[in-house]
Amino acid sequence: MKKRLRKKTFLGEFKEWGATISIQRNTEEGLDLFLEDFMGQSIEGSTCYFTGATQDNTLEGFIYFGRSLEKSEARLAQVSTWLDKRPDVTTSTISGLTDAWYGPFEDHNEVKN
Repeated sequence: MKKRLRKKTFLGEFKEWGATISIQRNTEEGLDLFLEDFMGQSIEGSTCYFTGATQDNTLEGFIYFGRSLEKSEARLAQVSTWLDKRPDVTTSTISGLTDAWYGPFEDHNEVKN
């Protein structure tokens, strides 16, 4: 495949990386402050980007690293450590690195029969 097509389809050297995340909190109060701290201290402090949504006490989303895998495991560990120190976080699950465009993505809300 030509370089131009690899770039347009985010393949090869143009692949972008990220990880899914699910955070359970023990309270619904102070969500705005938690999100502000999470984005400012944890995500921006790790030079990442985040997109996600909240429902009740759960925050689920995707942490985006871009093309560079440089120190990505360390950046994931930094986010995980920050979450472990929070008294209002009961559990947090962070997937391994995955292709940001093509997955595989973990669905934390799968209905099991």
